[in-house]
Parts: sequence; structure tokens; C-alpha cells
Amino acid sequence: ISLSEDMITERPGIRVRPISGLHGVDYLTTGALTGHLSYVFGPVIEALKGAGYTDDNLDAAPYDWRLPPSELETRDGYFTGTMRQVEEMYRRNDNTPVVLLCHSLGCKTGHYFLNFVLDHSEGGQAWMDKHIHAYMPVGAPHLGAAKAVRALVDGDKMGLD
Repeated sequence: ISLSEDMITERPGIRVRPISGLHGVDYLTTGALTGHLSYVFGPVIEALKGAGYTDDNLDAAPYDWRLPPSELETRDGYFTGTMRQVEEMYRRNDNTPVVLLCHSLGCKTGHYFLNFVLDHSEGGQAWMDKHIHAYMPVGAPHLGAAKAVRALVDGDKMGLD
């Protein structure tokens, strides 16, 4: 799954794209023996569905984490497509603004998305006010990776203190 030396294009004959929707973020592999070991957002999706959410008001926008955000738009139209996805979810749910729940590096992509919308000809602050209720980053590296710095300084005891 590595990219070419330019770190943007794929190697000849290789085309990797994320699985769209909730199935792209639930589990890396499903199964009785592997599901609980390979969850990504699966438990969160299950908890939200247990609280009454459905496939009509839950969705996901998986992205190719190998690329810088600007290339996601250039190659795949990712952020323009995500705007359309948000608009569709807004309409499907009686014009209810959407909560963007992001995790880990996806929080940086979500943050980039919000800035993309502000600068987009069909977006802007009015679009944001209409379609986005909240941006909810979970486990975001907005301040860097403090645990990595601690591991360099003191070592990572992996909870065995």
C-alpha cells in the first residue's frame, strides 16, 4: 500500500481507496475471533445505534490517510464529496445540522474540511452555520503526540508502571 517516491501518487498498477460509509470505519476485520481485536469505530457505532441512531443519521467519510489533505481533494474530490455527504445527511434528517465526530488523525482531516468549506465557492460560513452543528474531535493530535515525546524521554512502559 506504499505510495511512489513522491509520496503522492500510487505505484504503477496499484489503486488503493478507502471503503466508503460505516463499513470503512467499523472493524479492520470482522468475525467472532477477530472483530473484538480489530475494532476502529465499531463499538462507537454500536453504542450510537443502541441509543437510537440509525443508518439514516449515521455515516462516515473514510479517507486515504497516506495522502496530505490537499491531495485528497485533488485526486478524489474528497472534501467536495464530503460536503455533498453532509448536505444529504442534513436533508435526510429533516434539515438537522450534522455533528462531525472525528478520531485521531481524522480530526486533522476534519479540521481541514472545515477550513476547506469556509474557502469553498459553494460553502462559507453560512453553509457551516446551516449544515454543521458541532465538530467533535476524539483523541486528536492537535497538540502533537505528547505520548511519543514522553516515550522518548522516559520510555513507554505500556501501562506496566
